[in-house]
Amino acid sequence: MMGAFSIYTGLIYNDMFSKPLALFKSGWEWPDNFEVGQTVTATQVAVYPLGIDYAWHLAENQLLFLNSYKMKMSVVLGFFHVRPSDMKSNSDALLTLFLVRQL
Repeated sequence: MMGAFSIYTGLIYNDMFSKPLALFKSGWEWPDNFEVGQTVTATQVAVYPLGIDYAWHLAENQLLFLNSYKMKMSVVLGFFHVRPSDMKSNSDALLTLFLVRQL
């Protein structure tokens, strides 16, 4: 079980924070005919099932979007990483206080 979760976490981490893997078809379609210098708009046709769609690496604002996403994910993952430890230490402190009063 731990091995499966390890592989899943590594896949998600690699896909979101490193090199993207094109495992599925992109959820965006780009127009076939356009001229150089023309503004091109992609249309969303589906949702990419795992991680970040690799089509973001073709976008003009790729760096801005991915860096913003990484910073927000760091805050969210940090919160969920620290919260269980914080709850455990609070419960230990309450238990210790209860046991000390019993003496």
